[in-house]
Amino acid sequence: MKKSVLLPVAATLLGAALCICGCGSTSSASASISSSSAEAVSGSETEAPTTAEPRETVEFSWDGLNLADYVKLGAYEGITYVPASTQVSEEEIQEVVDQMLSSSVTYEHITEGTVKDGDTVNIDFEGYMDGEQFQGGTAQNQTVTIGVSRYIDGFLESLIGASVGDRVEANISFPEDYGKEELNGKPVTFYITINYIQGEEITPELTDEWVAEYTGGEHTTVEAFQSFIRDRLAEQKEENAVSDNQANVWTKVVENAELIKYPENLVEYYAADQRNLLRDYASYAGLSYEAYLSQLGYSVEEVNEMLQSYAEGASLSSLVNQAVAKEYGLSVSDEEYTAHLDELAVQYGYTDLDQMVSDAGGELQIRDSLLYEKVIEKVMAAAVITEEEETSESAESESAGEETEAEASLAETEEETGEEMTESQEETEKETETEKETETSEEAETTKKS
Repeated sequence: MKKSVLLPVAATLLGAALCICGCGSTSSASASISSSSAEAVSGSETEAPTTAEPRETVEFSWDGLNLADYVKLGAYEGITYVPASTQVSEEEIQEVVDQMLSSSVTYEHITEGTVKDGDTVNIDFEGYMDGEQFQGGTAQNQTVTIGVSRYIDGFLESLIGASVGDRVEANISFPEDYGKEELNGKPVTFYITINYIQGEEITPELTDEWVAEYTGGEHTTVEAFQSFIRDRLAEQKEENAVSDNQANVWTKVVENAELIKYPENLVEYYAADQRNLLRDYASYAGLSYEAYLSQLGYSVEEVNEMLQSYAEGASLSSLVNQAVAKEYGLSVSDEEYTAHLDELAVQYGYTDLDQMVSDAGGELQIRDSLLYEKVIEKVMAAAVITEEEETSESAESESAGEETEAEASLAETEEETGEEMTESQEETEKETETEKETETSEEAETTKKS
């Protein structure tokens, strides 16, 4: 649930820049048979070691702050926005279908010939130590690539030159530092059967037969399957449109505000919170904070700069949230906060509420999130839907038109009165909105039956 209840602006954090949710490191023994093999020879049952990283604690509270000393609100009512589209195009449907077809790719099975370095082969193997099969040393239907897949030295190399169908005997030894006392440095014999060499990729065609197989009979025709995808995409777009519209309007509200200064410790609070999050991921990966960032391709200094920028944006958003709430007379009661924690605990399966609050960014961020829900409801009720945003070109055209009319009016007045008049004009720039692209592959993949 980490950070799932933050304000929309704050929730972006580093996004894809640091890929903190998808990047990791496995710290199992470097000489493991393979990550897909049985556990005793892969080391997969051993948890990655954790590192004790110091955590930052920065205290901040809204209590006693005079918001007018820190931010001056601009327009927050009557904000115009173009509603996010909920229309589903044929191209979007085809994109989902293509992704599904790609996920169903199979490969040619070559059942004759000899194995070369770099070939991808399907194998079965049995491992023996002192004449007895050892636990975890046996596996079937393993697809490996010679020279790429990570196995004990000599294991895959023993297949080079062997023919499909051969049962190869590989006499090798586990490394001294393999990581398992019962296997460290021990000689073993593997009997490896080559089932086939993997050939060219075969992408299936979209047919009624493929649809029926892919969906486990839930859909039996291409037309019905495409209709299902269309409905699911429409539902997803409807769901996303609400948050997209809110995010677009809120961005304008924040941009309309004028920052006077940041409250003491607020920026530091957000930056420290996210550094602690990164430390958690480093710990999960069994790496130090610096080593983890280096693995991602960043230095500590670079990450600090990114976190500073993030924290300043999150702080301004929070300031505006508090200020607009004050204008509307909105607040979050202790009863509402407690009830929300109970809902989150059920939703995310927490039994330790203190841990849940910590994972969600702390009480302050949870309360801010609840307050934002109330604020954005009011702001959206006063927002104005438009068909399209005014572009800078049309704005300049309108401005030029207004100037022409003003000049004509001025000329007429001067002719009648002989007096000179001047006129000032305001130019308003409107922001161009972009539609958020809906992620469809994960949603659509749920139709596949195992």
